[in-house]
Amino acid sequence: MLTVTRSFESVAALAACAFGLQAAVPTGWVLAGAKPQEYDCSVDPAASYNGQPSTYLKSKEGVKTTGFGTMLQDFSAAPYVGKRIRFSANLKSEGVESWGALWMRVDDANHPKNGHPSAVAFDNMHDGTRDRSIKGTTGWQNYSVVLDVPEGATSIYIGFLLDGAGALWLNGVKLEVVGPEVAVTGRPMNQPGSQELHSGPTNLGFEK
Repeated sequence: MLTVTRSFESVAALAACAFGLQAAVPTGWVLAGAKPQEYDCSVDPAASYNGQPSTYLKSKEGVKTTGFGTMLQDFSAAPYVGKRIRFSANLKSEGVESWGALWMRVDDANHPKNGHPSAVAFDNMHDGTRDRSIKGTTGWQNYSVVLDVPEGATSIYIGFLLDGAGALWLNGVKLEVVGPEVAVTGRPMNQPGSQELHSGPTNLGFEK
């Protein structure tokens, strides 16, 4: 299964994915992903929550999904470097057969990998140590992802995604700086020493 990390390797690729798919997308957001053409998105006046409007991401009726779609935006990391940030929103789901989630990614364009900015922190509620993704039909709930923005970070991506059939609604979006008492939910990436080392070689005979 494709992940957000591997699919969004450059701004150029994002633009290519989104070209021609912007008609119903709320201002400031982009419809992208592995298969954005398999999804619809727009503002839904009939699905307000806490007095706020909502936007949705739905698999297209009669279309067999073969990849995920996401609504996202990106912005400069400069105001957040050296800080811990929390991206949160209210979401509800209907008939999500695979999974859906909030996600956030921090990039460093100063140290590219294979010609693309390197992801230095990432969380999509699904591919980490604990699966917190949204499945099935659920009522409105608040979800969040929390990442550290390290020195050298240049851009931040935030969004929500749907992989497979179903629908997600989102509102009440917030991005805020938090203190160290708020635990990080994602993982650092491509940073030497960022992972805890074992005391010696592990599973050399493939017993596990």
